[in-house]
Amino acid sequence: MERAALKMAFEELSVRKLCCEVLDFNSRVTAFHQHFGFRIEGTLSAHKLVNGRYCDVILMAAFADDWRKSKEANEGE
Repeated sequence: MERAALKMAFEELSVRKLCCEVLDFNSRVTAFHQHFGFRIEGTLSAHKLVNGRYCDVILMAAFADDWRKSKEANEGE
């Protein structure tokens, strides 16, 4: 699903950059996005109140140029 969304954004809609935010305790989602070419751009410290505690928010982004380069490497997957 993520691959299809990235393909649509970068190839059909000509988006240059996609951004997302991940709560710091959700390392599986961070790793999942990184697998598809997202990279960490920064952290918003103690930014979001979740279950009574403030947690960091990890800022991530994927770029069309990186997608194009990785697409060749990932063909056939």
